[in-house]
Amino acid sequence: MKTFLKALISGFLLWATMFTLISMILSLYNQYELIKILVSISSGVIAILFIYYLKAQKIKQALIYSFTWLTLGFALDYFVTMKFNEYIFYSPYLWLGYGLMFVSPLIYASLIKKKSIWKK
Repeated sequence: MKTFLKALISGFLLWATMFTLISMILSLYNQYELIKILVSISSGVIAILFIYYLKAQKIKQALIYSFTWLTLGFALDYFVTMKFNEYIFYSPYLWLGYGLMFVSPLIYASLIKKKSIWKK
């Protein structure tokens, strides 16, 4: 339960961070494809920073974070972001960002697991 609560809170913070970042650079975001790619990549980087802070070292914990973040992101984008951009779910950059956000905790947890195996 504690992991799920942390996942909900961190998922909301992750979404709010990305929403704020895109809102701050919206004119650049709408003009340049490179900015869209960099923002998508930044969602994965921010997710890794969050998961590092949360210290999710097991794959099961990482899956809880990944699925919670993805579900919460979809819901918030559907109920909030679609009011500003009704075509948001047609953007390949959104899906790239979701994908990177989803796999980042899993990659981190698997690297931590391998690191502990190497120490034995």
